[in-house]
Formats: sequence, C-alpha cells, structure tokens
Amino acid sequence: MKKYLLYTTFVLNLLVILIFWWLISGKTLLGSPSFDIVYIMLGRITGLLAVYFILLQFLFIGRVKWLERVFGFDKLSKAHHWSGVIAFIFILFHFIFLLIGYGMINGLSLWQQFIDFIFNWEELFPATIALFLFVVVVITSISIAKKRLKYELWYYVHLASYLAIILAYGHQLELGFDLRVNTLFAVYWVLLYLFVGTNFIIYRFLYQIYNFYKFKFYVDEIREETDNTVSIYIKGQNIKNFKFKAGQFLILRFLNNKFVWQSHPYSISSLPNSDYFRITAKNLGDFSSQMKNIKTGTKVLVDGPNGIFTKKERQEDKILLIAGGVGITPIRALAEDFLQDNKNVVLLYSVRKKGQIIFKSELEDLSKKYPNLFTIHYIISEEENNHGFNRIDKKCIENLVLDVGEREAYICGPSSMSIEIKKHLIKLNVNKNKIYYEKFSF
Repeated sequence: MKKYLLYTTFVLNLLVILIFWWLISGKTLLGSPSFDIVYIMLGRITGLLAVYFILLQFLFIGRVKWLERVFGFDKLSKAHHWSGVIAFIFILFHFIFLLIGYGMINGLSLWQQFIDFIFNWEELFPATIALFLFVVVVITSISIAKKRLKYELWYYVHLASYLAIILAYGHQLELGFDLRVNTLFAVYWVLLYLFVGTNFIIYRFLYQIYNFYKFKFYVDEIREETDNTVSIYIKGQNIKNFKFKAGQFLILRFLNNKFVWQSHPYSISSLPNSDYFRITAKNLGDFSSQMKNIKTGTKVLVDGPNGIFTKKERQEDKILLIAGGVGITPIRALAEDFLQDNKNVVLLYSVRKKGQIIFKSELEDLSKKYPNLFTIHYIISEEENNHGFNRIDKKCIENLVLDVGEREAYICGPSSMSIEIKKHLIKLNVNKNKIYYEKFSF
C-alpha cells in the first residue's frame, strides 16, 4: 500500500508540473504558433521536467529512511540512475530548444545566441556552468562504471552535481516564465526544493552526525577470518540502543588521517546485541586491503542501517540461504536470526577453496546448537568436495535441497550469480515473490 501511495505521489507531482505549464505556456501550442514559439514552449517544459527528475535523483540517493524501507536501497539506486539519465536528456533538450527558439527570434546563429545567453542574460552564465558540470558528471560516471574505477572517484565527481543544482536554481525563478508569472506555481516549486533538500540534509548528513555523538562508535577489535578477510568489531556508548536487523548493511567512514575521506558499504555480520556490531570485508585491493591496519580506538561515522534484505513479517517455516564468497556476511546473521525463530534452514555456501570459508567455526557451532534445523553444504569450486558439485546451479540445488519448492530463498553474492540462481530457483518451483537478494550499488 505504501509503495502504491508513493508511486501515486510521484505521478501526481509530475501532473501538477505539466498542468501548470499547459495553463501558462503549453496552450499557446493550440493555435498556429511559429516555429520559434514552439521551440521556446518545449524548452520551458523540458527545463521543468529536468529539474523534477534531478530532485527525484537526490531523493532516491539521499538514504531517506521512510523511502528506503519501502523500496530497498538497491532499487532506489537503480531509480537514481535512471532518473539521472532522464534528467540529463531533458537538460540537453531544454538548452537546445531555447537556443534554437531565441536564435530564430533574434536572427542569430546558434553560436551567436549562445554567446548572447552567457553575456546578456542575467543568471544564464551560472546556469551554463551548471550544464557543463552535468555533462562532466555523466561522461565521467559512464567512464568510471565501465573501467570499474574507485568508488571515491565516483563520489567526488558526483559532488559536482550539488554545485550544479545550486548554480541552476537562480535562473529558474529569475528567467523561468512559468514560475515568474504564476505565484502559486513558484511557491509549489520552492516547496519541492525544500522538501527534497530537507530530507537529503537530514538523512544524508545530520542523521549520521546525530548517531555519532549519541553512540560514539569506535573500533574495538580487528580479527582475521581467513587469509584475505577481516572482521571489525565496533562498539559504542549504549550500543544496545542502536537498532538494526540481520541482513542490513552500513556505510562506514573511519575517522583517521588515511581513511577519513572514504566511505564504504559493508553488511553487518552479527546479530543485534548489547555489546558490539561487526562488519566483515574481503581484501579486494585499495581500501579493503588496508582495513586490517586500522587501529583500535579509531572513531567511526556510521550511515545506516540500510537495506531490506531481512526476514519478512510473514515467513515460511523453511528457508534456503545461498551465499557466494564474502556474500556470507549478511547470510551468517540471517541464519542465526531464522534459527532463533525455529525455522528450518539450509545453507548453500560457495567458495573457491576450503581455506576461504568465512565463519566456518561459527556456522558449525550453529549446526551443533540447532542439529535438527540447520544444514550446511559447502560448494568448493577449485577443490574436491563431498557433493561432487563445483558451482551452485539448478542440478546442485535440486540434489542438495530436495524440498526447495517449499522454501523461501535469500541469495547474496555477485550480481550475476544472484540473477542466475534466481532463474534456477524459479524453474525448481520456488515462488518468485519469495526469492530475495539485494546489492548495495552506487
């Protein structure tokens, strides 16, 4: 119900913008307007729509809790991406339509009209810089994604979009005809900015600062789980009041000279307790390779908890957990959470070598504690194992989980693996609405 209400709200705001534009500018198109007027009218609506989708972008990626609880962080990340693509297209058309339209009215070439905009129109110079920044953000983001460059580079490039929003804001109210001639529309427009800006500032910044001073998080212990995996135990003041669920993740910033400018997402690998929470990371190079060198006592800025990869309100009695590599981190916490609820749990855990099994002793302790409820199958891809399977595929699941069609499934691993396994599970009669996986992408 909440999801449909939010969808309706997004669409209604879009309709409000279209209606205001139509009543003020759009109805001009009903006559026989000249081409210059058509271009200018289209330039106005594309500008309004560009801003709306940019505001949606900020709302989707703002870690807004009431929104994230409904859709999940990964779906909001995808929505952020696509709203950015749509916004960028509208920005380009806004600029092109107005350049052509006013160029035709003034009898100027496109280049001459461009120069006229910059030097003779108040507020258009900063707006042009904003356009340039948006182009830079889009081009560099595509390049970063294709080359799989550092998250920090993506983050700092995206900071330019904040500046672009600020630079573009002034020309909307000064030069935006639809806003300038209709006070009600202008008030609505300002309220849109205030709503998005307030949520963004509260949840993206103030919420973290509040938690930092409330709980005073710090690194208590760093423990090697395998040759290339470490767990970091984080404690704090009254940490029992820091609420999270098994399966959720945090975005952490370690406040020392080396790491203070970096923040990274990590699944919580422990259940809520009154002493600590734990995150576990695999050495993937760059930042993660240095985590074992973080000193105990280091203060930590915590953003979260995030994610809806958690047990549901109405849960089947049988659960299938599937993990690939370091994807065991949220699965380990979920396993214990389900077992405490007396659910029957089967775990399929895929790694390359036996020495890369994370939490092996903890998982086997759970198996001993809940012998009739918890079954573990290790799938070793590069070494011999008892099952004869070197990957989790349809045949593997079918043979190791005989009642798979009666279970709800939770998958955590590389995105390609999760998608492929979901297809296998559906073929094995697992209800597709009871297959859950979530990735925290930026």
